[in-house]
Amino acid sequence: MSYCVSIVKGNSRREILEESLHSFDAYIPDVSGRIVIKPNFLSANNLLASITPEALEIVLKHFRNRFPQNEIYVAEGSHVSDIYFNKYKVKDLTDRYGVNLFSIDKDETNWKEIEFDDLCGNKCKARISRLYTDASYVISLTVPKTHANIGVSLSMKNFVGILHPDDRPKFHGLSENVPNEIKELYKRRLYDRDDKIGYYLMKARGMLPVTKESAKNIKLGGEIVRKNLFNLYSNIQPDLCIIDGFDGMEGNGPWHGDNARLRTAIIGNNCVVTDLTACKIMGQPLEDIGYTNYINNLSDFFDNTVFIGSSIDDVKKKLKPHKFEQFL
Repeated sequence: MSYCVSIVKGNSRREILEESLHSFDAYIPDVSGRIVIKPNFLSANNLLASITPEALEIVLKHFRNRFPQNEIYVAEGSHVSDIYFNKYKVKDLTDRYGVNLFSIDKDETNWKEIEFDDLCGNKCKARISRLYTDASYVISLTVPKTHANIGVSLSMKNFVGILHPDDRPKFHGLSENVPNEIKELYKRRLYDRDDKIGYYLMKARGMLPVTKESAKNIKLGGEIVRKNLFNLYSNIQPDLCIIDGFDGMEGNGPWHGDNARLRTAIIGNNCVVTDLTACKIMGQPLEDIGYTNYINNLSDFFDNTVFIGSSIDDVKKKLKPHKFEQFL
C-alpha cells in the first residue's frame, strides 16, 4: 500500500493549511458516510496546546465544500473541551458549516471495549467512542508538541480523547487493580491544571531536580503510555492526519511549553508515516512517538510514501525536548 505526506511551510496558518489541504485532495477518497473530526482541545487558555478556532474553521470549510451532503461531526473529549467550546464559540462555527458538535464526555452513550496494560503488568478493560469506530472516515486534527509522559504528542496521541472519561486514567496504567500507594506516587507526577496557577506551578516544578525515585516513576509511566498508545492504535487509526505546525510547542509540553514556531503544516493518510515525518521535522527521537516502537519495519512506511511539497530537510527545526524526555 502506498501513502502520501504533504509538507508545506509558509508565513500564515491559513496559507499553509489551505495549500496543504488543496494539494492533498487527490489523496482523499470519496466518502459516502459519516466523517468525524477529532480536534485537540487540550487547553482553553493556552492555544499553543490546542488547535486554534482558525485552524478548525479552515478544515471544516474544506471538508464541507468537498462533501456537501455528508454528515460531519467535530467530536472531542477532554476535561476542558466544554470550556473550550464555550470560550471560542465552537457551536457557532460548526452551525455555520452544517456540522454536528459532539462532546464525547457528555453525548456518547455507545462504547467499544478494548484492552490496556496497567502499571502492575495486568490487562484492564477500557472503552472508546463508537462515534469514531463506526465512522466512515476519521480525521485527526492536532498540533505538534513535546510531552512529559511520552516524548512527543502527534496524530495518534490525539486519539486518547476518544476514551471514556472514566477510563482515561487507565491509559496511564492506573487501573482499579493498581495499589493505592503506586497510584498516589504516579498521580503526583501527572498533576497539572489549565490556568495561570498551574502554569506557574509547572514552571516552579521545572526548576526542581529529578530524583532517582522520580526518574524511576517517569520511566515506568512512559513505558505504559507508549504501550497503551499502541493498544489504542491496534483498535482504531485516523484515515487522515492534519498537523497544524504553524506554531507547535517545545520544552515542557503538552500544556506549558514554549512556542516552537515551526511554520509548517503536515498532512498524511497514514498516522505512522505522518507522525514519523513530524517527529523528524521536530528533531526528536523517533522512540518518543511511543506506539511506533511496537511496529516492525518502520522503514517500509517511508519506502511506500510519496512526499509532496517541501522535504523534511527543508523545514526541520530541532525543538527543545521536555525535561523528562531523558528519563522516558
